[in-house]
Amino acid sequence: MRFTVKLVFTPLTVKGDSTIVETRLITLDAGSHLNKTAVSYANLKETLPVAAGIVLHEPDGAVVADAANGYITYVDPTNGPDNGKIFMGAAVPAVVKEAKTVLFSEQEKKQHNNADGHVLAISDYEPESEYVYYWGFAWNKADIKTADAWNQYMADFA
Repeated sequence: MRFTVKLVFTPLTVKGDSTIVETRLITLDAGSHLNKTAVSYANLKETLPVAAGIVLHEPDGAVVADAANGYITYVDPTNGPDNGKIFMGAAVPAVVKEAKTVLFSEQEKKQHNNADGHVLAISDYEPESEYVYYWGFAWNKADIKTADAWNQYMADFA
């Protein structure tokens, strides 16, 4: 079984061009921890950087940003003492030029619903192509119990 959704966004402005249309095709196969997302930008005329990212809710959360192997992960705590932890991740088949953590200032946190920042995997988007990445999660009270096991899952997938 597979869930699929296609999103076509209203035009956005990139470098003064207001005709850029972003399309995302997201699929999730039954039993998989990771969604596949294929992003394209119609009418884009030059190569530009694009990022896959994860919102950080704890500034001290365990983060892996591995550009060489094309994946990022983050351990997100849940609310409540017995709710466990959520392991977040993204894998990018394209060359990842840079993987990094960006933390927000106090003012930026207010603008971003109290998020502490992002962990990002940055690649180049080529016009008339698709930027594909995989993103998803696991819960430590289900089949993947530890951050190390999640990081291994993401490394193997990537």
